Amino acid sequence: VGTASAFDGIPFVNGKHGFIYQNMEHCVELILMLIFDKSKRDAIGDRAHKLIEKTFSLDILGPQYEKLYLDAIDQHKKTYESRC
Repeated sequence: VGTASAFDGIPFVNGKHGFIYQNMEHCVELILMLIFDKSKRDAIGDRAHKLIEKTFSLDILGPQYEKLYLDAIDQHKKTYESRC
Protein backbone atom coordinates (compact mmCIF):
# COMPACT_ATOMS: atom_id res chain seq x y z
CA VAL A 1 0.00 0.00 0.00
CA GLY A 2 1.53 3.28 -1.07
CA THR A 3 1.18 6.44 -3.10
CA ALA A 4 1.63 6.35 -6.87
CA SER A 5 5.07 7.93 -6.53
CA ALA A 6 6.14 5.15 -4.15
CA PHE A 7 5.97 2.74 -7.08
CA ASP A 8 7.79 4.90 -9.65
CA GLY A 9 10.26 2.84 -11.63
CA ILE A 10 8.52 -0.44 -10.78
CA PRO A 11 6.32 -2.13 -13.40
CA PHE A 12 3.61 -2.24 -10.73
CA VAL A 13 -0.05 -2.98 -11.46
CA ASN A 14 -2.47 -1.52 -8.94
CA GLY A 15 -4.56 -4.31 -7.42
CA LYS A 16 -2.20 -7.03 -8.66
CA HIS A 17 1.10 -6.29 -6.90
CA GLY A 18 -0.20 -3.96 -4.21
CA PHE A 19 -2.46 -0.97 -3.86
CA ILE A 20 -2.16 2.74 -4.54
CA TYR A 21 -4.12 4.90 -2.14
CA GLN A 22 -5.61 8.30 -2.90
CA ASN A 23 -5.90 9.68 0.64
CA MET A 24 -5.35 8.55 4.23
CA GLU A 25 -8.88 7.19 4.62
CA HIS A 26 -8.39 5.06 1.52
CA CYS A 27 -4.99 3.93 2.85
CA VAL A 28 -6.59 2.76 6.10
CA GLU A 29 -9.31 0.90 4.17
CA LEU A 30 -6.73 -0.92 2.05
CA ILE A 31 -4.59 -1.87 5.04
CA LEU A 32 -7.60 -3.17 6.97
CA MET A 33 -8.72 -5.18 3.94
CA LEU A 34 -5.31 -6.83 3.78
CA ILE A 35 -5.24 -7.46 7.53
CA PHE A 36 -8.59 -9.26 7.45
CA ASP A 37 -8.29 -11.04 4.07
CA LYS A 38 -5.41 -13.51 4.33
CA SER A 39 -5.94 -15.01 0.89
CA LYS A 40 -5.81 -11.59 -0.79
CA ARG A 41 -2.80 -10.60 1.33
CA ASP A 42 -0.98 -13.81 0.39
CA ALA A 43 -1.85 -13.49 -3.32
CA ILE A 44 -0.71 -9.84 -3.50
CA GLY A 45 2.46 -10.69 -1.58
CA ASP A 46 3.30 -13.63 -3.84
CA ARG A 47 2.75 -11.63 -7.03
CA ALA A 48 4.74 -8.66 -5.70
CA HIS A 49 7.61 -10.93 -4.67
CA LYS A 50 7.70 -12.57 -8.12
CA LEU A 51 7.62 -9.16 -9.82
CA ILE A 52 10.58 -7.89 -7.80
CA GLU A 53 12.57 -11.09 -8.35
CA LYS A 54 11.86 -10.96 -12.10
CA THR A 55 12.68 -7.26 -12.40
CA PHE A 56 15.36 -6.48 -9.83
CA SER A 57 17.24 -9.71 -9.05
CA LEU A 58 21.01 -9.79 -9.28
CA ASP A 59 20.72 -12.08 -12.31
CA ILE A 60 18.77 -9.34 -14.10
CA LEU A 61 20.47 -6.19 -12.80
CA GLY A 62 24.01 -7.57 -12.60
CA PRO A 63 24.61 -7.73 -16.35
CA GLN A 64 22.97 -4.34 -16.82
CA TYR A 65 25.28 -2.72 -14.25
CA GLU A 66 28.28 -4.51 -15.69
CA LYS A 67 27.50 -3.12 -19.15
CA LEU A 68 26.95 0.35 -17.68
CA TYR A 69 30.36 0.29 -15.97
CA LEU A 70 32.16 -1.16 -19.00
CA ASP A 71 30.60 1.49 -21.24
CA ALA A 72 31.65 4.22 -18.79
CA ILE A 73 35.22 2.87 -18.74
CA ASP A 74 35.32 2.78 -22.54
CA GLN A 75 34.00 6.35 -22.72
CA HIS A 76 36.58 7.49 -20.18
CA LYS A 77 39.37 5.81 -22.16
CA LYS A 78 38.25 7.49 -25.38
CA THR A 79 38.09 10.87 -23.66
CA TYR A 80 41.52 10.38 -22.09
CA GLU A 81 43.10 9.15 -25.36
CA SER A 82 41.71 12.10 -27.32
CA ARG A 83 43.46 14.49 -24.92
CA CYS A 84 46.87 12.85 -25.34
